[in-house]
Amino acid sequence: ASISGNFLSLFVLNRATNQDIETKIDIQGFTSIGKGTVYTLDGPSLNATNEEAPDTVKIEESSFVGSLPKFVYTFKKHSLTVLEFEK
Repeated sequence: ASISGNFLSLFVLNRATNQDIETKIDIQGFTSIGKGTVYTLDGPSLNATNEEAPDTVKIEESSFVGSLPKFVYTFKKHSLTVLEFEK
């Protein structure tokens, strides 16, 4: 996790190749407005590249609504996810 100014960013790498992972997260010492932005870097497989087909591996942006300090989030298989919260 990283705190910069009014933002907390939590970086999570799901190395599982065959399943999404549901995880309980407990963040102490940071008060959020209760919503955030999720950035997920993902592709159809671990070997996927953008060399032959652009946008095969891409970053998807979405919104997240949850109550800190404790919440549950499901991380997509073989993905890198950044959860970003604002104070």
